[in-house]
Amino acid sequence: MKLSEILLLGKLIGACPEGEFKLSGMKECRPYLTCEDINDIKIRRKINSGMSKMVLHAKWKGHSLAYSIPNKNYPDRMGDFRHNASMLKKLQSKHVVKLVGQCEDALLTEFHEQGTLGDFVESSAVYKEMNLRERFKLAHRYLEILGFLHDSPAGTRVMCDTNMVKGTVKQYLVTKDNDVVVNDLDDLRLVENGEMEGKICGHAEFLFSRPDILGENFLAPEQRPSKTRRTISDMPILNEKIDIYKVPAITAYLLGDAEGHNDIMDLLAPIHQACLRENPSKRPSAGLIQKAYSKVLSRF
Repeated sequence: MKLSEILLLGKLIGACPEGEFKLSGMKECRPYLTCEDINDIKIRRKINSGMSKMVLHAKWKGHSLAYSIPNKNYPDRMGDFRHNASMLKKLQSKHVVKLVGQCEDALLTEFHEQGTLGDFVESSAVYKEMNLRERFKLAHRYLEILGFLHDSPAGTRVMCDTNMVKGTVKQYLVTKDNDVVVNDLDDLRLVENGEMEGKICGHAEFLFSRPDILGENFLAPEQRPSKTRRTISDMPILNEKIDIYKVPAITAYLLGDAEGHNDIMDLLAPIHQACLRENPSKRPSAGLIQKAYSKVLSRF
C-alpha cells in the first residue's frame, strides 16, 4: 500500500499521523500541543492526585483536557511520571488514552467525563443500568487492552502496579460511548526472554507489610511471600503472566451482580481455571483468553 493510501485510510477511520491528534468536534488532525500553546490552556479544577502525578481538568479552545503534572510531594516518583509520558507516546492507539501534547513535565491527554473504570463501576448510574452483555463487554475490552500491551509496538509489557482489584481498574478510563482505554502506564515493565526488567515489581517489599493486599489473593502466587519466599531476595523473576492470573477477579468485579453473571462465570470457568494455574508458564496468553471471551460474548 502506498503512503498516500495509508494516510487516506487513516483519515477515513479517524486516525491521525504520529505526533498529531484530533478530538471530538475537530475536523482535522493537528500537531501535539507544546509550550507555545500553554497560554491557550486554562486550568479549571483538580481531578485526582497520586504519588507520581496530580491531574487537573483543563480547557483548550473549548475542549476538555486532563492536565497532568508531577506530584512535588514525591520527587522520587519523577521517573514514574516520565516513564508514563514515554509509554503514552509509544503506545498511541485505540487502546490507550489519547495524547494531546506536552510542555516540559506537563502532560496533556483527552479528558473523559465518566472517569476511571473503577469510579464507573462504583458510582455511575450508567453502569447500574447496564445489562449483562454490556458489562461483559467491559471485561472483553479489558482483555483486548491486555493483549495489546503483551504484544505492543514497545515489546511485551506487564502492568506492575496492580496490587488490588479496585486499584487496577482505576488505571483505565471509560469513554462517553462506554469504551475502555488504559490511562496509567507509570509502572509498565518490559519483558524480554520471559524475564521482566527489574526482575520483581518495585513495590514487592512494601507488599510484605500489607496484609490487606495479601489477603485479597489478587496477586499472582509468584508475587506473594510464602514458606520458601520470606525475603525480597527469595522472590522469583516475574513476567506478563502475573497479569493473566488477575483476569478472573477483574472480570467478576466488572460483571458485578448483573442478572445472569453466574452463568457467564460458569462458561468462563475452564479458561479462568487455566489463568489461575500455579505455574506461570502453564497459564494461557491474553490472546487465547480473548478468543474464549469472544465465544462467550457471541452467545449473549
